[in-house]
Amino acid sequence: MKTLLLVVALTSASDIRSSWSKYELNPVLGNGRFGARQATISIAGTATATAAIVALCRRHPKVRNWSLANIAAGHGVAAIHNLVVSK
Repeated sequence: MKTLLLVVALTSASDIRSSWSKYELNPVLGNGRFGARQATISIAGTATATAAIVALCRRHPKVRNWSLANIAAGHGVAAIHNLVVSK
């Protein structure tokens, strides 16, 4: 599980890094250039989802691991998308 948590953190960081200074289309994060405010909201959302998964799936490690892998995959795909999209 520690490895999956590290992967979630790294993919979240790469998503934030690849989004920095680009125009944000997600209304939850706010319109405009991606900056510190949007990064804080993104980190808080990832931390909340990760904590909820760990707490709710304590008795079901396979479900927990797949759920954490799903979060990591989502951030990974978003980071790749951000690198392909121009500013």
